[in-house]
Amino acid sequence: MIRPADPVRLQGVGVTMQSRRYHRGLGLGALVVLLCWFTGCNQRITNAEAPLPPGDQDSSRIPAFGSDRTFEVATWNLQNFPKNGEKTLDRLVKIIQALDIDLYAVQEIQDTVAFRRLLDRLADYSGVYSADTYSDGYQKTGVIYKKELVTLSGKKQLFWNDSFRFPRPPLQVYLEADFGAEELDFYLIVLHLKAYGGAENEDRRRGAVQKLKSYVENQIAAGADPDFILAGDWNDQLTDDEVHNVFLPLLNDPEHFIFLTLPLARKGEVSYYVGSYRSLIDHILITRSIQQAYPGIETEVIKLDERLSYFYQDVSDHRPVAARIPVLN
Repeated sequence: MIRPADPVRLQGVGVTMQSRRYHRGLGLGALVVLLCWFTGCNQRITNAEAPLPPGDQDSSRIPAFGSDRTFEVATWNLQNFPKNGEKTLDRLVKIIQALDIDLYAVQEIQDTVAFRRLLDRLADYSGVYSADTYSDGYQKTGVIYKKELVTLSGKKQLFWNDSFRFPRPPLQVYLEADFGAEELDFYLIVLHLKAYGGAENEDRRRGAVQKLKSYVENQIAAGADPDFILAGDWNDQLTDDEVHNVFLPLLNDPEHFIFLTLPLARKGEVSYYVGSYRSLIDHILITRSIQQAYPGIETEVIKLDERLSYFYQDVSDHRPVAARIPVLN
């Protein structure tokens, strides 16, 4: 989980906001002097803790994650989108097209105009974003989906009146993916839970997890489609000890709920990094009915930063985490 000493978030607003203000205040000349003083101007200045990718930066060479016989869903925190203005849009268009993923649950949409412009440039995709406002408009969640494959309906937000557990009300939509011979339909709930470490924030996430579990159980008991996918930035780790583990209500009920990201967490995979801090806090949860209907789901942290040197600067401090559901045999 995010511990209090981690220099990462201010209510979920990324450190880039602080660093941009810092850079503007110093001015370019002062920055150059400081950098030379601390590092020596004959050295290439890098973050020693950040991944160092290979030289090929052609986004078109990113291996496709999607295929015609699977349905892919990814969760991706876009870090105050667009993190670096027009460059971010340019990068994301190429990345999304190359990955060929059917559905993205996204977080931290800062600029809804830029988000609509992104969708306009993605000919095969459409999308929606949440109606809530948070911290002067930051932190909206959204969905990007292939419009020829997926039909979206029933958009609504949950737990509007529970800002303690849900400072960002979860976004729920109903999705139908038509593969011709097969159709996959399910509820998607896009999450961005409370950030930061400390007992109170853990309690807020723990309460959110329990409330989400009860909500899904009650919906299914009332006759709703039993297929649910909950995806997003949960801001906590699945492998914490029991005292700090906010996910126990779900982890202790494997007959009904499965974290597709649990094997990744046990392997030490990382979806979020700032400086020396590394963690897997972006998760995909499904109800058991989906796994029973489509066994053999594959889940992966897509390490774009290892291929694209601009990733951290222009795109996000989160890697996308994606699942591939085998719909057609």
